[in-house]
Amino acid sequence: ARTRFRCQRASSLAAAPLKVAISPWFPPVIYEDDKGVATGFDIELAELLAKKLKTKVSLVRVAPEQLGKKVADGEADVALSAIESRSYLKGIASTKVDPKKLKMLDYYKAPTAFVVQDPAIKAVADLAGKLVGAFAHSAARETLGEWRSKGLVKKVHGYEAEHVLIDSLARKDVQAILALEPVAAEIAGKSKGE
Repeated sequence: ARTRFRCQRASSLAAAPLKVAISPWFPPVIYEDDKGVATGFDIELAELLAKKLKTKVSLVRVAPEQLGKKVADGEADVALSAIESRSYLKGIASTKVDPKKLKMLDYYKAPTAFVVQDPAIKAVADLAGKLVGAFAHSAARETLGEWRSKGLVKKVHGYEAEHVLIDSLARKDVQAILALEPVAAEIAGKSKGE
């Protein structure tokens, strides 16, 4: 009997696309530009991973609390979206995903900064007994929660929208806002350093 050989185009044997779950809400890490195109550090990281794997990126847009579920269910290979561990685990719990099926790897630690009016506040110790806030969608929330549990701040004012907390700081309802450095610099710039 003769053996039949078949020619297969090399392009059809390429690796499957890297499926990346994203929730593009957090500039400059990940966000959508004016045309609705996902961009930012996490997109660049996804493209580097895909290049290493000799494939392309396929983005899967989901709500933040669905990121872990998409990976656990096999609908995404990885999730990248400025994910903080507390909200990630909360999202897993809310979607009934076994956390043992997932692994969270921090690829950077976001530096935080205070936005204050009082020039006497120069360090965390100066916040003892004072009211401090963090934005609703911010990795700084986790840090602030830890400080509160250690008694370093009196109370977390609330995880509010940016304009609410900035107004609260201007009225002196809070003594500081904890934010990621780029966001803190932007707020200080808008207020002309006041």
